[in-house]
Amino acid sequence: MKAHSSDTISLHRALLHPKTLMAFSLLFAAAAANFITGSWIQSYLPNEIVSPDLLLLHLPYVSEFHTIAELSLMTGLLLLLLALVISKRHLNSLPYFILNLATVYAARALLITITPLAQTSPIKEQPNFYGVTFSGMYPSGHIALSTIIFLLIRKYGSNVFATKVSGALVVIQAISLIFSHSHYGIDIVGE
Repeated sequence: MKAHSSDTISLHRALLHPKTLMAFSLLFAAAAANFITGSWIQSYLPNEIVSPDLLLLHLPYVSEFHTIAELSLMTGLLLLLLALVISKRHLNSLPYFILNLATVYAARALLITITPLAQTSPIKEQPNFYGVTFSGMYPSGHIALSTIIFLLIRKYGSNVFATKVSGALVVIQAISLIFSHSHYGIDIVGE
C-alpha cells in the first residue's frame, strides 16, 4: 500500500484500500470456516465427550469471568485500533494486521477438528459474543486473537503503556477463560 509522502495515510483511505478489503475478505472467510467447522463437529458428533480437566476440576466456576473474557478481547481490539489511529504511520500496515488475524483463524478452523470435545462450561448454552456455542475449542480463538493484538502493539505501537496493557489483557483473558470454564486448560496454555 503506497503511503503519502509523509508516510502517513488516513484511516478512511487505509480501510478502503484494495489490499485491506482483500484482507478483510480473507478474515471473513476464516471466520466462516470456523463457523462451518464448528457446526460440522456439532452435527457429526452431537454427544461429544466431556474430557476431565484437572485444572477445571479444582477451580470454581465463576460465570462473571465469561463477560470479563469478552470485554478484555474487545478492549484489546480497541487498543489496537487506537494505536493505529494515533500512530498514523502504521495505518499502511493495516492489511498485514488483518491478514495475521485471518491466518490464525484459518489455522484454527482446521485445528479444532483435531479435538472435537464438548464444552467445558457447566452451562452448555453459554454462548460467545457471536451468540453461538461450539465444541472443538483448541486452540482458543480468544487467546490467539489477544496474543496477536499484543504482538502487533508491541511491534508497531510507540506507547509502552499500551504494550503493557495489551500484555495484561492476554493474562486477564487466560484467567477469565479458565475460571469461566470456557476452555480446557490445554486450549489456553497449548498455544
